[in-house]
Amino acid sequence: MKNYRSWADSGSVPLAPLTGFFGTNSSGKSSLLRFLLMLKQTAESRDRGIQLELGGPKDYVELGSPKDVIFDHNDKLELAWTLCWEGGEPCLPAVATGSHTDAIPNAGAYDGTVGVLGGIEALAALRRAGFQPRRSLKAHGW
Repeated sequence: MKNYRSWADSGSVPLAPLTGFFGTNSSGKSSLLRFLLMLKQTAESRDRGIQLELGGPKDYVELGSPKDVIFDHNDKLELAWTLCWEGGEPCLPAVATGSHTDAIPNAGAYDGTVGVLGGIEALAALRRAGFQPRRSLKAHGW
């Protein structure tokens, strides 16, 4: 995750069925959780015109304006993330998909947010089906 709230670059953050985040106050622990909730509420949003659902009173998280979620409130920075499912042979080149969250007019059905969320859902569907990848699988968003 890059350029999100207090994180210029989170580096790799391994997640498991049960993951604990520990650290001092204001170290960014809740920002990691809020980021995942932001992706969830974006996926569940019925408004396909939005780039990222930053939330309101009835959502999982309410993050404010786009400038509020960018590191250092610098609107010249780009929010980016990668979700990775490590394969059985991580030395092999990874297979990746991804897109940008801003939609371009007439760019196609999988442009923008739908392209990002489609990659995340593909990884989730493979995992639910019990698939075990040889190569690492990645979904990128920016």
